[in-house]
Amino acid sequence: MGSTYRLFVELAIRKPFLIPLLLETLWIFRRNRWYRRFPFLPVPSLRYLRWRFETAYGDLEIKPRLQELERYIKWSAALRRMALKGSVGISESSRRAS
Repeated sequence: MGSTYRLFVELAIRKPFLIPLLLETLWIFRRNRWYRRFPFLPVPSLRYLRWRFETAYGDLEIKPRLQELERYIKWSAALRRMALKGSVGISESSRRAS
């Protein structure tokens, strides 16, 4: 599972423009009280990542492809932006339809 962190590093190396979104994503999913445990980095816990991969893929041995990780990071950033703007929820067109 430690190789999962390597996916994040590999993505950052291959696509440096994603680093701000990648860091934002890691910060959001950081472990509680991360500053009390070595290596003192605000990253998701391996336990959490295992749970995410098991629920997403049904197998702990499967790693997402870099394209899939990139797509998720961009999607979650877009969703956060929409939430900040208050545009998450019922769209204007569906409000008019009801």
